[in-house]
Amino acid sequence: MGGAIFLLGYNYGMKTKLLTFLLAPSFLFLFSGSVFGQKTEVKKEYWGEGKLKSEKHYKDGKIDGFFTIWHKNGKKHYKTHFKADKKDGPSAAWYPNGEKRYEKNYKHGREHGRFTIWYQNGQKEWEAHYKNGAQDGRFTFWYENGNKKTEEYYVDGLQDGRFTLWHENGQKDLELTLKNGRQHGLLIEWYENGKKKTERNYKNGKEDGLVTEWDENGIVISEKNFVNGNEQ
Repeated sequence: MGGAIFLLGYNYGMKTKLLTFLLAPSFLFLFSGSVFGQKTEVKKEYWGEGKLKSEKHYKDGKIDGFFTIWHKNGKKHYKTHFKADKKDGPSAAWYPNGEKRYEKNYKHGREHGRFTIWYQNGQKEWEAHYKNGAQDGRFTFWYENGNKKTEEYYVDGLQDGRFTLWHENGQKDLELTLKNGRQHGLLIEWYENGKKKTERNYKNGKEDGLVTEWDENGIVISEKNFVNGNEQ
């Protein structure tokens, strides 16, 4: 095994292949060598104060291994894993205060598995599931106060099943059903006080049947009938 360590130079506000932005003067180092005939490199970039800013691993000229970025305060900012220039494996990001911002997984360059995002206060913001780059399964979104905001379901990237939306106070806001990405079945809306607001039916994405609207006191204010999306 042989190898060399050398200094590439200084960067002052210039864009590099490591990052699409540079916030301060930094140093860029390249560590290179060979292992069992494969050329390996580690590129490190530093903040002006000498603190590590980023580290990226290469194999035979392609990004391979972990790519890590740090905030200027020394806390980890971003970390993901590559295999032959494609994201493959765990990926995560953190807020400057050290709280985790998101966590997800990649498979051959596409999102695969659970994807979770948190608010800066540590409260979960949303959680989704992916299968080969497409949403698949339950998707949930929360308000910052911890109350659930939405819950919906996907099959191969298309909404399919019940979709529910809540007001921030916890009262249900809207509920409907989708089939292959289109509204199909009963849709109901509620006011924040819990009173029903509207009720309508859909068939293959088009309004079909009676549409009723109520005011906040529960009094009917409108009734209409639709057939295949057309008002009768």
